[in-house]
Amino acid sequence: MNSEPNGEPTEQAFRPSRRSVLAGSAAVAAGVTIGNITPAAAEPPTSHLIARWSFDHDHDGQVVDDSENGYHGTLIGHPTYVPGKVGKALRLDGAGDAVEVPAELTKGMAAITFAAWFRMDQPWPWGRFIAGFAGGTGALYMEAKGQNLTPVVSLRDGGARADARTFGRIEAGEWHHLAVTAADGQVRCYLDGREAARQDGVTFDPAHLSGGTGYLGAAPDTSANPPKPRGVLPGALDDVRIYDVALDAEQIQGLSGPPPAPPGRNTPRYRPARDTAPETWRGSTRWIGSC
Repeated sequence: MNSEPNGEPTEQAFRPSRRSVLAGSAAVAAGVTIGNITPAAAEPPTSHLIARWSFDHDHDGQVVDDSENGYHGTLIGHPTYVPGKVGKALRLDGAGDAVEVPAELTKGMAAITFAAWFRMDQPWPWGRFIAGFAGGTGALYMEAKGQNLTPVVSLRDGGARADARTFGRIEAGEWHHLAVTAADGQVRCYLDGREAARQDGVTFDPAHLSGGTGYLGAAPDTSANPPKPRGVLPGALDDVRIYDVALDAEQIQGLSGPPPAPPGRNTPRYRPARDTAPETWRGSTRWIGSC
């Protein structure tokens, strides 16, 4: 993107040096703004936003749905409000705190995007859930597993099952962005704006989550009657969103910001398990189950 000098433009074209072009390209890749160079990110379509819980307008134990569709959540336990990635965040104790949200929000949906900022405050030897939904025949779980805090996304639909163990590593005490999209048998997982896992031919219908139970910061224990939260997140959540379309990679980055840059002299620390382009992650993704 060329910048022009002050005053009237002249007929002589501005030709940046090769060094400046390479520097500008590297800046865009790293998510850095230099002069008029700004990373491009597509704005997600607000017309397809089904629910958004920002935790900025909650009151009287109600977690307000900022999409104005009325899918307000209910606090369980005694969560607290802390500074978040954007505005306020909801801090969960890892024991009994959670947010119950209406699972019927997926009724009639043929596609879904779930996206959220989350922070794990400490590692756990078993899974802790960022969110979980379980309906009559379908289920969708997003969790962080193990001492290395590996994000895992699980989908169920009838007898079909697919689990994605992404290869991005998260750091305890730091904010990360997780998104999963599902449409027409295609599932994509994104961690901090990078595509971290994908699979085609997955049997999953988001409408089958309707009529069940949904939690933010936990997953439903369907063996209990009524269901109760299990695997509560020891950490915080912020800006949780659900869309009725599968957002593309640029739209996901519109929520998460550009992917972190590899570590370098002038770049922030970032330590994924692999630092490669998204297309090379595909062959290494571990999908388990019937897809």
